[in-house]
Amino acid sequence: MINGRLETSVYRTSGLDRLGNWNLIQSTFESGGKNRAVARAYGPAKAILNAGLTFDADGKPHPRHANVIGWDPLEKHVRKQQAVNFVSAFTFEMRPAERAEL
Repeated sequence: MINGRLETSVYRTSGLDRLGNWNLIQSTFESGGKNRAVARAYGPAKAILNAGLTFDADGKPHPRHANVIGWDPLEKHVRKQQAVNFVSAFTFEMRPAERAEL
């Protein structure tokens, strides 16, 4: 919980190709050396909005960063249903082998 609300960190990736997406992951999520992404999921913002969630485009730590907000703060089963409502519109991608050493 951040700022008294539940948030899920996301990045807006419109206009980036596959390599650009992985470079963004490397320069943000992996920059401190503690994290290593093995996969990513991406999909349309509309799917998140249709699940009753919204965005706070805070631009921190990167201009493309936003937080998904509007999660039910009390009911875990409701949060799970909110996620189920948009995840089917998303695509899951494993880290490309050529980027595995990053």
